[in-house]
Amino acid sequence: QSASLRVEDRAAVSPVHRVALVLLLLGGVGLAAWLALMPRAAGESATRAPAELAVLPLRVLAVDADRSAYLGVGIADAITTRLANVRQVVLRPTSAVLPYKDAQSDSARIAASLGVQHLLLGTIQEAENAYRVSVQLVRRDGVAVWGRTYDVPRSGLLRLQDTVAEQVVTALRLELSAPERARLNVRHTDNVEAYDLYLRGRTLLLNYTDANMREAIGHFERALALDPDYALARSALATACAWFSVRYAYQSEAAVWGKRAEHEARRALDQNSSLADAHLAIATAAGTLYRGFDWQTLMTESAEALALDASLDLAHVTRMRGFYHVGRFDEARHAGQLAQALNPNPNVEMARLEIAVQLFNGNFAAAAERATALMQRTDASAVRHYLGLSRFYLGDSA
Repeated sequence: QSASLRVEDRAAVSPVHRVALVLLLLGGVGLAAWLALMPRAAGESATRAPAELAVLPLRVLAVDADRSAYLGVGIADAITTRLANVRQVVLRPTSAVLPYKDAQSDSARIAASLGVQHLLLGTIQEAENAYRVSVQLVRRDGVAVWGRTYDVPRSGLLRLQDTVAEQVVTALRLELSAPERARLNVRHTDNVEAYDLYLRGRTLLLNYTDANMREAIGHFERALALDPDYALARSALATACAWFSVRYAYQSEAAVWGKRAEHEARRALDQNSSLADAHLAIATAAGTLYRGFDWQTLMTESAEALALDASLDLAHVTRMRGFYHVGRFDEARHAGQLAQALNPNPNVEMARLEIAVQLFNGNFAAAAERATALMQRTDASAVRHYLGLSRFYLGDSA
């Protein structure tokens, strides 16, 4: 009120009132300062821009690096999955960082390409009964802000992801709520062999083929035989079955795979309700013959997956697929843009849907070019089908 008084009105204000107004103003400033300094309630965190981070595959230092290559990718994927529980971190999915697994020396260029402020990179060296793992958190300008070397026995490898994730959170100076810290510290299994099988399976899913998916499913099944309570492996099994039902199973077989995907996903959610991948598996299976192409369930479950893990680019891709199938191409493109913001290096499914949208929008030359390139990465028959349609509409009926 004192700020709104005109100059000519101030003389009419008595000294007592003037003092009262000054005290009121000072009191307001004091109250604002007190509120700013007050500790926040449990569960709240400071409003700040989220940390954008990419976890690069660890370089494998071994005589037979090819045999152990899955470890570098698998551990990076496990750390990414663990950090996805922290809402203050925006992560790039593992499929986005694969092109850079052998070019980590150029960290500034990689960070710029991925659009992140920090990279987590490192090496893993296998000894007879142990591993030496070195990791560094590097800023976009190439400056290392944190680093650590761990010597862990084989039995301790499954706990490494937890330790690294916690120390990255500390290095980024993030304040976690109690629920976030609880999710960050969930122990999914104590079985070392089951964990190793999980890593192998997850690595195979990153660029899918018929053979890779079947092998991944086998790894997850063996992991669950060793530890039936391994909810993360069950969720991964559900994901693999769901995508298999979409890409490689046809007619009645697709319904069988879709049903299994939903069954395994719901079992995983009974064991751990915070598994975003399990919701995504239900969404994916819903958009098949199994659920009669239930696009509403697909949308609902994919939204739930994103609420749990905002860095899950495949959830946006799944929504893109749903919009595409009901002819809402503008919304399909928007969902694709959201996926690409998280993953500038499109995974197979994202690339396939981009081709489909181009095809049905009449961009036949671009669709043909991209389908030809994608066939080098996957044997999904839909891609060859799109290429045939694009050639036909370009006038090359042969």
